[in-house]
Amino acid sequence: MPVQVFIETISSNSEAGSQHDALVLENEYLRVHVASWSGAIIRLTDKRTGIDVFHDEEGLLLTPAGETALDSVVVSSRPPEDEGDFGAIWVFVRWAGISYHLQLSLLPGVASLELEYRVLNRTLEPVSYIPELVLPSFKGLLIEGSGDDFLAFDPSRDAGLHWDCSGNPYDRVTVADGLKIAFHSGSRQLAPRQVDSFNLSLRAVSGISEPAAFGELVAMSMREDTLRIQAHRSLPEATVRILDADGAQHEAAVDLRPETVRTIPLGALRPKALQINSKGEQMVEWVQDAQAPKQEIQNQSTPAPKVDYVHEIDPRRMARHGHLRGLAAILQGIEAARDQDWSKADAHFETALLYQGDDPLLWWAKAAAKRLAGTEDEEVPELLNAHFLAPLEPMLKAEAFLNMPVYEGEGGHPMLNAFSHEDFTDCICLLLEFGFEMDAVHLLDEAIRHEDFLMARILLADLHLRAERHFEAAHHLGFAAKLPKPPHEPWRQVELDAITRLRQAFPSDAAIQSLAKKLP
Repeated sequence: MPVQVFIETISSNSEAGSQHDALVLENEYLRVHVASWSGAIIRLTDKRTGIDVFHDEEGLLLTPAGETALDSVVVSSRPPEDEGDFGAIWVFVRWAGISYHLQLSLLPGVASLELEYRVLNRTLEPVSYIPELVLPSFKGLLIEGSGDDFLAFDPSRDAGLHWDCSGNPYDRVTVADGLKIAFHSGSRQLAPRQVDSFNLSLRAVSGISEPAAFGELVAMSMREDTLRIQAHRSLPEATVRILDADGAQHEAAVDLRPETVRTIPLGALRPKALQINSKGEQMVEWVQDAQAPKQEIQNQSTPAPKVDYVHEIDPRRMARHGHLRGLAAILQGIEAARDQDWSKADAHFETALLYQGDDPLLWWAKAAAKRLAGTEDEEVPELLNAHFLAPLEPMLKAEAFLNMPVYEGEGGHPMLNAFSHEDFTDCICLLLEFGFEMDAVHLLDEAIRHEDFLMARILLADLHLRAERHFEAAHHLGFAAKLPKPPHEPWRQVELDAITRLRQAFPSDAAIQSLAKKLP
């Protein structure tokens, strides 16, 4: 069957009678449920055996050392375009200062779920960062592999998850009530505008009892004088080679298909070593008395060392340090944008991309500078690159809105109906941070047309204050005093600077003084 992507309504155990939508990614062998409300993988089913490898409402989720996401989770999907294409689900999650973009994909004919993460520091300051993949409910055994992989296996359900983290350093941490995998844990900080990325493959192992050996395409076990083999892809020309206790070698051709677990009776044969090969390539090997170390899931933690960050204020001085040249070019581009020298800003952002080409917001900033300079191409390759790196990035939808004629309909533009207050605030702060002030004013006006909210009024008041229009600033603060406080404390530097300036300019304004008390 081709890869399918669809929406399924599921019932929640946490609230009686409540129902939610989950996106489902499915091929011949695996079915994956992703929660639309959190972006977590809440269920992975091995269709070959009908066993749920895990089924958990909290699910498998990436968190930066246990932090809670802001109200900025977006889940979308891309159905396969042809029979050989892969189907994908995209997830965008934002915390204070960090966001990540995840692509989950299945290929036709392979029982492997591919995860590709890109984590972005959205600020111009270093931020603390320890990426952890957490699966709260998983219990059982951890069995080490031969390289950057391991198997988490639950004997009570005859189900396991093979984590293949090839090329991505990880620090595995086990906890009493689940499984926690820390990636790149030596990086206690992400530098300004830095992108961290890592990939991994998850393979279901079920219906063969506790595996004696496992690899990229095969898992095998030996129980009750029987060899059981589960293949993750068709291996029609495989061979099993066995060395018995007397030193004699035995070899048999086997046709391994993912649809079924291959069972081979061993009779009186007592293997001392075993190999499964396909077309001359070794798929998996087992040697008696050399079994992989295993441990029960238990409390354990590994502290990560702190990485110092070199900070230079002047971007021209920063450019002398090779590892800071990309950031120096970004700051020079921001200077040019604030002077409304759009061509110069475009040139500096292009230089920065030579060092930080995986930053989707930098590609967006270059496209915005070209738009304002009047040199934008019809297709805008910069935005195509940004969409490829981060298809659910809210700033890209805001950029599409800013590139359209002024909307004169009633209420807000329908394109931005799905934007939350947090989405509007984040995009407006990015525009102000990058020096696109008039665009920020345009988006602020649009945000208020959708629904008036506190931070929009504060940012408008600050813009008027900086232009020495005190009456207009006080006017917007009057509206702000009547609006509810946001669920999250202000954390962006643009927000903090605006509140600080307004507190100093309006010492008798109770609303702004109350908000300022919570400044760090």
